[in-house]
Amino acid sequence: MAIYTFFSSFEWIFIITFFVCLLTQIVYYLTIYRRIIVLNKRVKKEQNDYTTEQKPVSVIVYACNDADNLEQYLPQILNQNYPNFEVIVVNDGSTDETKDLLTILESKYPHLYQTYIPEGAKNHSRRKLAMTVGVKAAKYDWILATEANCEILSMDWIASISRNFTSTTEIVLMYSNYAYPKNIKSVYRSLDNLFFSIRYLGMASLGKPFMGIRRNLAYKKELFFRNGGAYSGFLNLKDGDDDLFINRVSSKTNTRVEISKDSVTRANFYQFDKAWKIQKQGYGITSHFLQNRSAFLFGFESFSRYLFYASFFATIILGIQNWILYIIAGSFFLIRFLIQTVIINKVGNILGEKFYLFSIPLFDIIQPIIDYRYRLAGRFTKRR
Repeated sequence: MAIYTFFSSFEWIFIITFFVCLLTQIVYYLTIYRRIIVLNKRVKKEQNDYTTEQKPVSVIVYACNDADNLEQYLPQILNQNYPNFEVIVVNDGSTDETKDLLTILESKYPHLYQTYIPEGAKNHSRRKLAMTVGVKAAKYDWILATEANCEILSMDWIASISRNFTSTTEIVLMYSNYAYPKNIKSVYRSLDNLFFSIRYLGMASLGKPFMGIRRNLAYKKELFFRNGGAYSGFLNLKDGDDDLFINRVSSKTNTRVEISKDSVTRANFYQFDKAWKIQKQGYGITSHFLQNRSAFLFGFESFSRYLFYASFFATIILGIQNWILYIIAGSFFLIRFLIQTVIINKVGNILGEKFYLFSIPLFDIIQPIIDYRYRLAGRFTKRR
């Protein structure tokens, strides 16, 4: 008996739709989300073109009422295993003991400098102003940007990044995670940050960079001031500094990705829930200004994901009349789940993250909803 006689025309519609969605998801995971695994294999086989010249680096640290963070984390930067670097802390109008602490540290570390943005300085985005002042004060060609609340996980942080400073490179993108509080929300948020990073680092590894993370980002000083300055064109936005800057100036030929665990930073927020929501709101606003096809590309991935789940549940319901549909639904779901789980966890292992299993399907369903909520809110947020 021919296989088509096992199903009605109505059932065939769901099976074909289900299969197309499965193939679409597999393509995304094997081409984009797997790219960090591919890059890691190239690194292990010594197929990546690195430089052995350790070029001088200016590390810019943004700080605002971060005396406690600077006391804890700044020595990790100041004592890096690197021959020639300076550290510039941009004090953005702090009213705590930041200035006094930096003055004490300056007497101990001759390569530490501080610059100050007055508390009353009027600027819609003080961080843009602070970073511009910091980069102007830098004496070296390469800028490595981070924030005062970021823990540097390795004493070879600068060295691991600087090996990418080849003659054609102007931007290096890295991974940054969070110090998560121990609660149920952190499972979602850690997976959300990992998946977000898999997307932008994966695209950059494919030669299609579209953004960077300001907590861990390297770029040429000349690039920062090219074409009227890094932030020209979106000074009216409170958020969207380095991500929109990188979106505008990055390309296939000038951008590299560093994925070693030595290159990772970890942000620590006193009020993590509030800070996470503020950052998601910021990305929700700036996502509308990204100048490439990434929004459509990942929007289509979310659409195919939901259509996959809709087809799965529809096939289960139809299976009441035809048990073979149960086998098809289970097989398709298992294939995607295995590919998804293996790739996400292999990438997570490369970047130093924990293992995820049963939380993945739940994250799968709610992640596009939460992201869309913040993007929708961003459309109606006052920008000036």
